[in-house]
Amino acid sequence: DDDNEGWAEARGLVRDMRYNYAVQAKKRRIKPDIVIEMERDGDIWGLVIEVDEFAHRRGKHYSWRAEEKRMQELQTTLGVKLKIVRFNPDPTGAFPMGLEERTRMLLEH
Repeated sequence: DDDNEGWAEARGLVRDMRYNYAVQAKKRRIKPDIVIEMERDGDIWGLVIEVDEFAHRRGKHYSWRAEEKRMQELQTTLGVKLKIVRFNPDPTGAFPMGLEERTRMLLEH
C-alpha cells in the first residue's frame, strides 16, 4: 500500500505535537490550535494548524492583517520555518459546503 507507506514516513518525521500550546511572544501570548514539530535530514520546521471556526467573525482581532502579523510573531518566537494550515469547518456565505466536503478538500490540498 503506497498510502500506508506515505503515512508511515510522515509519522516518522514528527518530533512532537502540542495542542493549544501557549507561546510567549514579545508583547503577547500566541496560542495556535495545533503545532507539530517536524524534522527531516536535520532540518527542523513546524506545521501549525489553525481551526478557523466561522472564519473568525469576531471583530478586528481576526482580520487577515492581524492573523498574518500573529503568524509572523509566532515564527519569529519559535525560530523555525513554519507551514501554516487554516481550516474552517463551518459553512459560510462564500463557501456553503458542509464539513465532510470541506475535509475532503483539505486532504486533497
